[in-house]
Amino acid sequence: MSWEQVLKFANLRKRYISLYASLLKSDPTRAIVNDDKHIEELDRELDIELILQWR
Repeated sequence: MSWEQVLKFANLRKRYISLYASLLKSDPTRAIVNDDKHIEELDRELDIELILQWR
């Protein structure tokens, strides 16, 4: 994996986790975040294994 790919995934991870955490904080009773368009867009780009690790 090149450094460019590492940086890309690091930035995606930072963005993903930030979005996911802010959605969970906005509604603590929410167990699953599946109706946010930004999260859905990122989910389409990422491998399911990465998504599970980041969540």
